[in-house]
Amino acid sequence: MARHEPTDRIGRIDDPDLTRWEPPGLEPGHRGRRRVARQAGTLSASLTPGGGHQRPLPEDVLRQASQRLQVVALLGAALWAISTVFYHLIDRAFAAGDASWLALKPSDAIVGLGIVTSLAFYRYLRVPNRNPRTALDVGLVYMVATALIAGVILHWDPIPNSPTIPNVSWIGVLVLLFAAVVPTDPRKMALAGTLAAAMSPLGMLIARARGTWLFESPLTAL
Repeated sequence: MARHEPTDRIGRIDDPDLTRWEPPGLEPGHRGRRRVARQAGTLSASLTPGGGHQRPLPEDVLRQASQRLQVVALLGAALWAISTVFYHLIDRAFAAGDASWLALKPSDAIVGLGIVTSLAFYRYLRVPNRNPRTALDVGLVYMVATALIAGVILHWDPIPNSPTIPNVSWIGVLVLLFAAVVPTDPRKMALAGTLAAAMSPLGMLIARARGTWLFESPLTAL
């Protein structure tokens, strides 16, 4: 009768993930009874993407995030509308004393684009049986598009006697908001956040090309 090597129930003896355990003091070459056990994985290996333990988010969590994005889209449309009303009333009518404060300007068209973008994104999220994972990816695209519109409108009108100094942009608030609301892949969020943050310098360069913001070097926008 052929002699079989003793194995444990948890795996084959030739499994590369298994290791032999021998009692202490066993002489080399001695064929005694051995136990086979699987090597314990480390905590760092289980937390890294390469460890094979990265689990996708449940569908209910993704759908809740998609519903939060609907609120963000409506809030974005409302903020665009309120900002243009304040611009006409406060900046033009009261502060500047502009008699034609009701007249529309090219900047109002840019704000209108922001309103349309937000309402279109909201309508997209309201489509029944929409894949929530795809909706979250589209949400990142919406974030970058909103950052582009904000970067252009923030530097559209010239500010007299205003030096070009570093300041905190509302785009940073937008990125932090989406990072808290959208449970997506950190790599996707990092890429989308970097693109969104680059929209403010891009808006400065566009204003420089239009001649509304004057600064010597394009590197100043950074």
